[in-house]
Order: sequence, then structure tokens, then C-alpha cells
Amino acid sequence: MTKKKTEIKETPVSSKRSEMIFDFEEIQQLIDLMKSNGVYKIKWEGKNDKLTVKMNHAGTMVIPSPAIQAAPVAPASVQESSVPLESDRLKVIKSPFVGTFYSAPSPDQADYVSVGKNVSKGEVLCIVEAMKLMNELESDYSGKIVEVLVENEQPVEYDEPLFVIEV
Repeated sequence: MTKKKTEIKETPVSSKRSEMIFDFEEIQQLIDLMKSNGVYKIKWEGKNDKLTVKMNHAGTMVIPSPAIQAAPVAPASVQESSVPLESDRLKVIKSPFVGTFYSAPSPDQADYVSVGKNVSKGEVLCIVEAMKLMNELESDYSGKIVEVLVENEQPVEYDEPLFVIEV
């Protein structure tokens, strides 16, 4: 069986173009090439920019870095915000740094916590990977998990809400 060799042509970049050197059509072509050749992750870094594209094995694209984004969206008003507000009964556990959220110690094990589970102060809730270090995030409160706000393997930002706990 011979492997298909895919060639991507370099396009000269104008010095006037100060943002990403990729446009939407080029990214779409890259995704199509990845799908047709069974490639699930590609990372490219240039002098002034970088691009990482991941696809799960079902072919759904995941872009873990904020380097490529759709057109900016106006910020949501306070009433539309999906970020939970803390109260005396509800406490929000936030990410202590930028990284990747993992709900379980490994892909073949059960999640640390799920909605409805009672947790104790100091109990591990998840792992946040930052710079190739796996950091266990422990609960600051004893109570019941009311909501898990992020998906497994989702990139998270500093201070991003991860869990809501009813104390």
C-alpha cells in the first residue's frame, strides 16, 4: 500500500498583511487535506504566528489555540451571561491558569466528578494541563456539584469558571 503524498504550496506573504498569514479558504483546504489523509493534528509555527488544528477521530475539528477565531462578537450583556454568579449557597470553582481541562485522570477512567456528586474540601475535581504539567485542581468547598461548565479536553483560560458547587 502506498501512502498518498500531499503537497501544500507556499504562497508569498505581502508585507502589508500584519495578521495571520492564513485566510479562511486556506484553513478550509488544510482541514480537507487532513480529513482525506487521516491526519488528526497539525501544528504550524512561523515567525509571527502559529496555527494548531486538531480533529477528533470522528472528523470533527477542534481548534485548541485562540490563534484563529471567527469575526469578533460583541460582548454579552449581564442578563445574557452564561457565567454563573456566586451566592451564599453557590460557589464557582475557576481555572487557576490557562491550559487544557481534563475531567478524568486518564481517557479510560471515570470522571473525577459529575453533576450531583457530593465533594469534600480538598477533593480533586479535574486536571488542568499547563505547559505539559498535569495540575490537579482541588475543591475549595464541601458540597454538591451543580454544574460542570466545560467539556473534557477543552482549552480553558485563566479565571474561567469550571464548576458550580452548592455548599
